[in-house]
Amino acid sequence: MSESYKQSDKPDKGALFDNDRKEKDTQPDMTGSLNVGGVDYFISAWKNEAQSSGKKYLKLAVTKKDGASFRDEKPFG
Repeated sequence: MSESYKQSDKPDKGALFDNDRKEKDTQPDMTGSLNVGGVDYFISAWKNEAQSSGKKYLKLAVTKKDGASFRDEKPFG
């Protein structure tokens, strides 16, 4: 990740950077940080292309920095 990006200065925002350490296809093409509601997350992205339309898109994974997955959260109670 870029050293010039300071996550703590960017509430409710995030950034992705090219993954310069990628060695296998299963590793993300991009990595970064995301802050939502004052909670910090790691974010990973893989570059993909839709088989039916050929449109390019990013597939994302979000993990809470304490190790819990974003989907483990209970945002509504």
